[in-house]
Order: sequence, then C-alpha cells, then structure tokens
Amino acid sequence: MNTHVVPIASEVSGTISGVFVNNNQPVTAGQELFQIDIERYQFAVDNAKATVDSAQASLERSRQDALRMRKIREEPYLFGV
Repeated sequence: MNTHVVPIASEVSGTISGVFVNNNQPVTAGQELFQIDIERYQFAVDNAKATVDSAQASLERSRQDALRMRKIREEPYLFGV
C-alpha cells in the first residue's frame, strides 16, 4: 500500500471543536477530518442578516415616502398644499 503524508489547512481560521482522525490514519477523499466551531461565524451571519433586514425595512420606508411625495406632487389639492 502506497501512503503519502500531507499537510492540511483550513480555508478559514477558527477553534477546532472536533477531530475525527488520528495521526497517520488512512483517510479517503471527502472524509471529514475535523470540525471548526461555528459560533463566531454564526454570530457574523446573524449580524449580517439583521443588517439586511434593517436595510430592507429602510428601503421600504423610503419607497413609501417617495410614493406619498409623488401623490402630493401630482394631486396637491387633495393634501391642502
């Protein structure tokens, strides 16, 4: 059996929360080797979602304001302008 020892690295930094293999243990392509704690990333995702929600609400308020202003401009007599 031909073996190769290769270094591995994650694409992201973080705290390892689980290791599923031992040193020099044979592995197969696609096999999960370790798990990175997602808490920090979940916090970032939650914050990003909250930011998107806030931006969408602000956009909707702006659309409603623009619609109201358009109506005032088009029919000022209805609004006492």
